[in-house]
Amino acid sequence: MMQNWKYIALSGLAVLTLAGCGDNANTTDEISITSSSMAQEASTETMDPANTSSTAVATDDALPAETGYSSVSLDRAVAIFMEKYPDAQIKEVDFDKDFGDYTYEIKGVVGQTEYELRVDAETEEILKEDSENNDHDDDGYLSFGNLITPAEAIRIAQERINTDASAFEGWKLDNNDDHGNAPVYEVEFQGHDAEVKIHAETGEVLGVDG
Repeated sequence: MMQNWKYIALSGLAVLTLAGCGDNANTTDEISITSSSMAQEASTETMDPANTSSTAVATDDALPAETGYSSVSLDRAVAIFMEKYPDAQIKEVDFDKDFGDYTYEIKGVVGQTEYELRVDAETEEILKEDSENNDHDDDGYLSFGNLITPAEAIRIAQERINTDASAFEGWKLDNNDDHGNAPVYEVEFQGHDAEVKIHAETGEVLGVDG
């Protein structure tokens, strides 16, 4: 009889032990699941685009026109001209504010006709269209593939005459007969009776007139 009681007691203890182990396993599983869920939520929050931020980096073409740049790039202004006159060869580009705001004045030739287009340097609005007979057989035409940017030309000219960028007034780009028909930027600054000539492909300062 005593042995039976011992057997029953041992059996009960074994059942309780197994039950306890089962509870511990369930608890461990619950902790593991909870930790995994928290990790997934944290990962989701990290990847959420709403929680990310970026810093915009200003480019030359996005800087204010008062510093010598404009919202409309030289390439874009040329593209606007070519949309109007797809067969034209461009001979000259002027960038200044002779008419109050910065504009591009672009001249190009088709056959015996010279076309001129004035484009607002902030809005791309075409402000003027004109044409006249072209009687210059020796015109040099611009190729825009290997040119330094206007911003770079302005910086070089500014350093050459040691002036502030805010004094920038305008530039002209054309092929210069005095320098082997090379493409040349002629950059002007307010308060300086001088015009800095810069090779538009190499960035070399070719001279300062004035």
